[in-house]
Amino acid sequence: MARKSEAKRTDISHSRPIDTSTTWIRRIDELQYRLTVCPTDISSRCQLAMVLERLAQHEDALFNWKAVLACDPNNLNARE
Repeated sequence: MARKSEAKRTDISHSRPIDTSTTWIRRIDELQYRLTVCPTDISSRCQLAMVLERLAQHEDALFNWKAVLACDPNNLNARE
């Protein structure tokens, strides 16, 4: 019995990174789609920039922050 529970823990721990990666990819795809439909959607662009920062995609995040500032120079999130 102990071995079965150990195998379950291992399976769960191995599946988590995959689920997390899939979630991030889906979120980025959703935000990029929103920006395709409405390029001036400040909220979606800020969210995309924040997600990209968390994933260490700093150049892409900076591109999006600059786009936010181009539309809204007083945006507090982008100015940070």
